[in-house]
Amino acid sequence: MLNRYRKIGALNKYCSQNNAQKIEPPTPGSVISFSKHSRLMRVPWVVFADFEFFIKPIDTCQLDPGVSYTNKYQKHTPSSFCYYIKCFDDGVYLHERTMFTAKDDDVAQISIVWKGKIRGIYNRFKHPKT
Repeated sequence: MLNRYRKIGALNKYCSQNNAQKIEPPTPGSVISFSKHSRLMRVPWVVFADFEFFIKPIDTCQLDPGVSYTNKYQKHTPSSFCYYIKCFDDGVYLHERTMFTAKDDDVAQISIVWKGKIRGIYNRFKHPKT
């Protein structure tokens, strides 16, 4: 469980009143089951997306150590992307994996098309039929 604390005193108080977290893996051959079905959340759509980049070094000059700066030393140029839209039921929506590899095209600009497909899916299914 992740908790945020604004003051170190609150963290110390919490830690002093609770045991340390311990991970206990299941014993071999045992079965793990989910029992709190009221807390189940169905996710009807999942989008998997990945970009690949060429990394090119950037020539830089000597920077002044007395001034705050960001030292840019690499340029990431997108070279390809792939995305896959998965619905919980292939009978409702079925989508093939889409891949694109750059030749002379702007990969980032072309990848915006998949955002349009996601918006179209949202608009199509945002009001379920009753």
